[in-house]
Amino acid sequence: TTLFRSEDRKAASDIVEMVQKINNRKDYSRYSINGTGCYVKGVIPAETIRTYINDHQNISYEELVNLFPDKLQGGFGVIRRSQDVKEKHIKRYRHTIEHNGETLLVCSEWGGGAGGNFQKFIQYVNGNKDLNITITKVEE
Repeated sequence: TTLFRSEDRKAASDIVEMVQKINNRKDYSRYSINGTGCYVKGVIPAETIRTYINDHQNISYEELVNLFPDKLQGGFGVIRRSQDVKEKHIKRYRHTIEHNGETLLVCSEWGGGAGGNFQKFIQYVNGNKDLNITITKVEE
């Protein structure tokens, strides 16, 4: 004997598929920096650093690393000099910034969600008055 009719199995399969799509849904939220722009989350750290550099042209690489510490991103760090990134990790740094004759790479690995490193980055930037930068979610 069959426990479920084929229609029931099909309905259950459809529900499982729908839940998987919801759980794997890509986040298309957009953010502005100081009220300007409309960026996806993967670009926000690089654009934030670019904004800071534009306002502080003489800042050194070491000072940038202190302002945007590795712990904000986690395992890969926020900013690296291009020559310091191993070939096997280069794909994790999609954003480049030319500054003081150096090519700086900004990590593009930012997890979403309430406990993700992207939210920690936003909280850090918005809470650090020395940066004078505000990241705001743009209404969709």
